[in-house]
Amino acid sequence: MALAAWADAILIAPCTANTLSSVAHGRCDNLLTATVTCAELPVVLVPNMNSRMWSNPAVHRCVETVRSDGHIVVDMEDSLAYEFGTRETHLDLAMAGPEVVVDHVRRAVTSRRVSAS
Repeated sequence: MALAAWADAILIAPCTANTLSSVAHGRCDNLLTATVTCAELPVVLVPNMNSRMWSNPAVHRCVETVRSDGHIVVDMEDSLAYEFGTRETHLDLAMAGPEVVVDHVRRAVTSRRVSAS
């Protein structure tokens, strides 16, 4: 697949639990997951989901699987969340910030270039 060949890396941000599961199980049910399955280049996944979903054991099995396949998963970060119903603020998880994501992509691309030389 040509889409998986021309780039230096693939970045999936935000990465839903559904996409994470598809990548982990090699499902090619859409263009994105088909491209990732064909890719021979760094894949960086940046999850963004409800903290209950993120803490689910099935989601963590998918994270372990994609990491063992050589993909990079950027962990979610602590963040303040506003609860509209109660109007309270509490600590929750959120997608990693842009600086963190760019750093992971930069390291993945640099590492690939060094190993290809």
